[in-house]
Amino acid sequence: MATNVAALLLEPQADLVLQERPIPKPNADEVVVRNHALALNPVDWKKQSWGYAIDSYPEILGSDIAGIVADVGSSVTKFKKGDRVLAWTSSRFIGRIDGGAFQTYSVARETVTSPLPDNLSFEQGAVVPLGILTAAAALFDSLGIPAPPTSSSSSPAAAKDGVLLVSGGSSSVGSNGVQLGRRLGLTVIATASKQHHEYVRSLGATAVVDYHSPTVVEDLAAAVAQTGKPLVHVYDAISEASSLKPIVALLDKAGAKDAKLAVVLPWPEAVPKPASAAVVQVLATPFASKATTANWLFKEFIPSGLKDGSFVPSPKLELLDGGLGGLQAGLNKLKAGVSARKLVLKVD
Repeated sequence: MATNVAALLLEPQADLVLQERPIPKPNADEVVVRNHALALNPVDWKKQSWGYAIDSYPEILGSDIAGIVADVGSSVTKFKKGDRVLAWTSSRFIGRIDGGAFQTYSVARETVTSPLPDNLSFEQGAVVPLGILTAAAALFDSLGIPAPPTSSSSSPAAAKDGVLLVSGGSSSVGSNGVQLGRRLGLTVIATASKQHHEYVRSLGATAVVDYHSPTVVEDLAAAVAQTGKPLVHVYDAISEASSLKPIVALLDKAGAKDAKLAVVLPWPEAVPKPASAAVVQVLATPFASKATTANWLFKEFIPSGLKDGSFVPSPKLELLDGGLGGLQAGLNKLKAGVSARKLVLKVD
């Protein structure tokens, strides 16, 4: 008999506890996925440790799933039971903890669920959802880059006029930002540790700068100048003081009055904001609520790109042991620091 086991966060800063819960039922526009693989993200340990974006307890963390559709809501038309899928899900997004990823069965909205091609494993599929969703929210909503209405349309000319700088290009959301920027026809420059430069270039970056270098600001300015285009879009996928300081210096040095800087975390008080460029917060949930762009991302860009290889699951995955019981150790490892990898576990 099928059962649902969930890794519950019962109170702030507590370790996860495994408990059995009822298998959730979908609302009209939702699917229930029997998870076969889950991916962990830095926001998961931050929620656990800081209480960030948690409205009440108990909570089920996690947002990246891949598995088999077990049930569909009455208005769902694009999926049926037995389909292989990947999905972004969130207890806050659907309004109940059934949406958390860290369990055997999770609920996801149809608009943010994508077919998983047969040529990819569930583990590879689980790497995708939050990274590409956050990148899309940054580029389309925060930075205002036009989204093509269909996968066959050409990228808007306005998107090609300037440079997109992705800070943290080897991270999950950063590497997806590089790929999406390339798809939109942008000239993409990125920062990353030196050992990840070749990888980030393979994703579509024209130039990659070592953010550890003492001359990082000068190196970025030179890379932008070499393109012959203005720096107008900046996406900081890390958004901590160490990543923001050189970006602010670069923007102020360039006098980039028309530029926008998209950040994924609240602005650190110790870092002055750029004098001219606008700072905008990346919010994945509002973007996920927009059916047109979310459907383009999850029904066209992701499945077609995964199938023909033009979009690759990134960053590279590292498989964890222990099934759901290994989640806490995975969160601890992620908190200690993981570079250019995404932690993934199989669900028993």
